[in-house]
Amino acid sequence: MRNSQVAAGVAAALAMAGAGAAMAAPPTAAQAAAAGIKIYMSGSSAAAQSVVTFLESSSFCGATNWVEWDSDATAVNFPDFRVVACTAAAGPFAGSLVTVWYRPEGGNVMGALPQINNAPLAQLDLVAFKAGYLVNGGFDCPQNAAQANVKLTCNVGNGFPIGTSTVNGPSDSWPSGVISHTSDIGITDVEPAAVANLALGTINSGAGGSQNDPINYNGTQIYSFLGQDRSVDDLTDAALLPQAQIFQQTFGFFVNNSLGISDLPKEAIAAIYAGTAKDWGKINKSNGLGAVAAAGTTVIVCNREVGSGTRAQADLYLTEDGCNTVGTFNALQDFSGVTGQPANNFATLNELDCVNTHPNSIGYAAVDNSTKIPGTFANITMLSVNGVPATNLNAALGLYTDTFEAFITENPHASANGKVAYAAFKTALQSITTTSQSIAVNAVPNLVAANTVTYPPTKNGKDYVSNFTRSGNSCTPLTKN
Repeated sequence: MRNSQVAAGVAAALAMAGAGAAMAAPPTAAQAAAAGIKIYMSGSSAAAQSVVTFLESSSFCGATNWVEWDSDATAVNFPDFRVVACTAAAGPFAGSLVTVWYRPEGGNVMGALPQINNAPLAQLDLVAFKAGYLVNGGFDCPQNAAQANVKLTCNVGNGFPIGTSTVNGPSDSWPSGVISHTSDIGITDVEPAAVANLALGTINSGAGGSQNDPINYNGTQIYSFLGQDRSVDDLTDAALLPQAQIFQQTFGFFVNNSLGISDLPKEAIAAIYAGTAKDWGKINKSNGLGAVAAAGTTVIVCNREVGSGTRAQADLYLTEDGCNTVGTFNALQDFSGVTGQPANNFATLNELDCVNTHPNSIGYAAVDNSTKIPGTFANITMLSVNGVPATNLNAALGLYTDTFEAFITENPHASANGKVAYAAFKTALQSITTTSQSIAVNAVPNLVAANTVTYPPTKNGKDYVSNFTRSGNSCTPLTKN
């Protein structure tokens, strides 16, 4: 039964661009919560918008009848949970009402450990009711969309779900506004083994060098709700955790506008995150015209939480942490708790909020967040590195190397619909013809037949077929195909 479902999902995914089902009215929150087909996803916050864009495209929902509910907000440390519901226009569920929960809160690690451990996670509750809250008739999330293709915000005026990422993120202890469910599908920014505990198992090396193991980080037990810690052996075992590359993501660095810069050398950024460059007055501008700021201007470092794939890729890009097996290397430092430095951030939006609200700060995120400047984040500039703009085209050309390959994972205990969705989403997200339309995403060269390498790179909408690949190993230098 399972094999026939998966085969059907793959076949449907390959035909996703074909004729869609008849459109239906956008669902209410109650209808979405009660949908016959429910898919639960979690993982990478960097990839969240790319995955949501795919769901809302002609490859799945179609262009006329989806509704998205979000808990994210432009306030520091608000949580990030999302839901997309529609009558599917294409794919294995065409013609049926489908609701997909996608949880970016907590980031990359939520795309690996909850799946292999079958651990339940908080997800957005669309129909939670809070007494005395008059907006939306007492419901925390808007219940009815005024029109199709609309994004509805569930935290209007009250920070819903109740709590903040800083307080509730490490324990997943949201007191209100969430439901608990296991995750069928995960998305990771780098290979799942990047969050392994290297002290376990027989393979004791891996991308990230154990700097991104969130359950046992420097001997501190956090994220215990994710279940047991796992080895590289476990997280690379396809029987324990089915997984596949899907696309490349391009990342960049962002600074607060108070600094008045738009470019930095990679070496300067690496020194900042290694903890050896702490004063903007001792960091030179790229144009050679003196220091970035006056002497004594402390570098404020906005960092993601341990377990974040965006943090892992920054670690790998800047320091090659975990990739140097002979000699020493500088690992990306943890600045949380250092006097004057902000707390770690539990999602991409939190990271950008941090840079936006802290003068003299620097942070990192996927480059599609540049579309939120100057609107949502009015005080931010995205940096060029060594004079090269951070774009997915420059990454596809090999000119800009802060790009890594994302993975999709499947919970072996997923529902039947979850297994079908995994097979379909995997195939669709791999191909240049159906992958997400995002300025952060490139198709992995030669991963599937459609991903033909050309020069200049083949373009489909906002995506390119990259000329380069890491072959699914973040420690491998970008290699021309």
